[in-house]
This record gives sequence, structure tokens and C-alpha cells, in this order.
Amino acid sequence: MDYYFLVIFNIIITCLHNQIKACPVFQCSESRHIQLPSPQCIWNHNVTGVQVFDIQASNCLSNEECIINLQPEKNSSCTLKPNTKKIDKEACLNNVDCYSNICNNMQCTGKQENVLCLLHEECANGLYCGYDTPNNTTFPKKCHSQYGFGVSCTEDAQCQNDMGCYFNTTEKNGTCVKYLSLPDGSKVRTEQAHLCKSHYIFNNICISSSLQSSDKCLFGQHECKYYYYLNGKEETYVQGCQCSDTYSDAKFCPMASTNGLYESYVYALRSYYGSQQTKQFKHTVRRHFFDYSLKVLKLKTINYPKLRDADECYTKFAAESSILKLLLSLLIVVFLLILF
Repeated sequence: MDYYFLVIFNIIITCLHNQIKACPVFQCSESRHIQLPSPQCIWNHNVTGVQVFDIQASNCLSNEECIINLQPEKNSSCTLKPNTKKIDKEACLNNVDCYSNICNNMQCTGKQENVLCLLHEECANGLYCGYDTPNNTTFPKKCHSQYGFGVSCTEDAQCQNDMGCYFNTTEKNGTCVKYLSLPDGSKVRTEQAHLCKSHYIFNNICISSSLQSSDKCLFGQHECKYYYYLNGKEETYVQGCQCSDTYSDAKFCPMASTNGLYESYVYALRSYYGSQQTKQFKHTVRRHFFDYSLKVLKLKTINYPKLRDADECYTKFAAESSILKLLLSLLIVVFLLILF
């Protein structure tokens, strides 16, 4: 009895291991000479135990979007994009199209300084919506000029577009500092890697990381080892091997900050934040809205190895989709694959 139980147990463990090992694959239907019926844009199907997503986002119209279905056994069809309001300087037809409720000559006009507001989006470029002082929340919010370097703040939107609000302690207020300026060893919050010179953090500290081996995980390898220097001492840490959306049977190491592609991304990002276009003419809520080329570069580095060797149409799909929805969907897909 124990023998048969052991055999069955081993079979179950083997099946679970194979399920966990198999990564979902995302590919362009056009490159596989597959034509999806309109308005279907993603075909979710199983190929010898591998969950495959054939994508044909070109089936969607300009006012539609393609979102990966949260249920992998179902296909996805094009859906209407949400109708969002516009900010200062964006095109409009009527007042109701604008956050400020002001449409002049088919262009939204943001609220000016000291005008009452509820959201940053209501204010004109160069302004944010907040209280008269960071610690005073008893008065109505108004549109205010953004702060310069070294001024006390509570969020990035209050700082000029090439700066973020830096919190290095548990204090309520931070300080406006330049993006990509903090040296290695600086303590930051988890979400503030964009303030580090390296654009990379570990344990809430800015670091410059290097990978100790090839970025492809070998058979049986589950972790990747990295090293960095802090106060003249070499430190190490590990990260788990991750799936690429291109391969079902291979996993890779997340990118280190000293990788050439990562350094190119940081250089392009520094140029973007330092440009006059970003500093003077972008709205505070649009400061991280990159052009297509920079968005793709970001995806290929920050989301590596997810987009390693990805089909061009899939990279385009990822860049034009809501990346939060995309990543949430992918995480759920992987979770379901592990369970079932």
C-alpha cells in the first residue's frame, strides 16, 4: 500500500514540477500566420501543456484596446477605451471634456494659481493642487506653483517635473531632489528607485548591482546571485529566476543595473527629465508619460526578462497597453498555471 502511495505521490510531484516549470508564451499571430477573427485580439490556448497567447492587437480600432483576459481558458476581444477627461493644453470639444471644466478654442485651459481645486489635473501646467502649506490641511485646496530644489514636500507632483519628493526617514515631509541624483548608499522608499543615480535599489538602498554569472538560468537553478559595493565592502544578494514570455522551457535572471541596456535606459531617462520640454511644458501628472521609444526601452529593462526576445508586435502591445493591467494579468496567469 505504501509503495503505491509513494508512486502516486511521485507522479503528482512530477506533474506539479512540470506545471511550475512551464512558462506561458506570448507571440504574434501574424508571425505564426494565424488570423484571429475580429474583434478577437488574443487567443488563449494550450499547446502540449504550455499556455500560449497568440496576440493580434491590430484587430482593434483606434478607440479600442486589447487587454489580456484574467481567465486563461478564455479568449480576449477588443474593448472600448475608457473615456477620460483632458488636462491643460489637451484637445476638447466641450467644457465637460476637461478636468478644469474650461474648454477654450477646442483646448482645455487649466485653473490658474490660487484658484480652488480638488485634483492636480484641474490646474495649469507648472502648478499642483494642494493646501497653502504641507502641514496645513484645514483650508480648501488651491492651485500652487511647483517647488524647487530642497523645498519641503509630501509628493512628487509638488516638485518641479525634473524632481521627486525624497523621504529618507519616517518623517511626514520629504524634500524635492533631482531624479536620478542620489548616490549609492542613499536610503530610499521602495517606490523611489527613480531618485537613485543608478535607478536601482535593494533593501531600500540605492546600489549599482552586477550579475555574477550568465543571465540564463541553468537546469535546476532557481536563483541568480548579484553583488554590489557599499562603504568599500562587497555585498551579495539573490533574486529568483523568472520566465520570459518567449520561452516555455527557460528562465532568466532579472537585469542588473550595470548591464549595458540598463545603463542606456538610465542615460535616456536622465536626458528626458533634464529636457526643457519635460521641465517647462509637461503637466505635473504627465511627467512620467514617455514617448514610445523610451517606453519600450523601459519595458525591456525594468520588465526583463519578461520581454526578452519578444516578438516586435508583443513589445508594441505591451508599450501601448495599460502596463499595470498587463502585469496584473500575467501574474494571475502564472499563479493559475502553478495551481492547476
